Amino acid sequence: MIYVYRPLTSVFGRGEDPYVTIAGERMGRLRAGGYFKKVVPIGEHRVMVQQSVLLLPTWPESVDVAVASATGTYVKVDQRITGVEFDDGATATQQVFIEEVPGYTGQNEILGMRENT
Repeated sequence: MIYVYRPLTSVFGRGEDPYVTIAGERMGRLRAGGYFKKVVPIGEHRVMVQQSVLLLPTWPESVDVAVASATGTYVKVDQRITGVEFDDGATATQQVFIEEVPGYTGQNEILGMRENT
């Protein structure tokens, strides 16, 4: 089982909801404070996220994870605003962060979150 989650952070600095693909299956947009889960066979699998800019997916980032028997694999994702400029109107830049985290970290951080459907 692969869990892909996004912590609930302050609305200030939180970017748009990134698009998530787990082991080749498009899961949808990952809201802050939510997660996706997918049952996969034992082995290597890719988790990919794409930034959304004005609701359109762009720059993909990915991590390859090894799924072992009877264990969950946890991937933490966030999309944050990394800069704001006010030269000719307001412009915000965003960046996607993705990383595999230890099982105990993922289990603790996912408590109280809602599964995205």
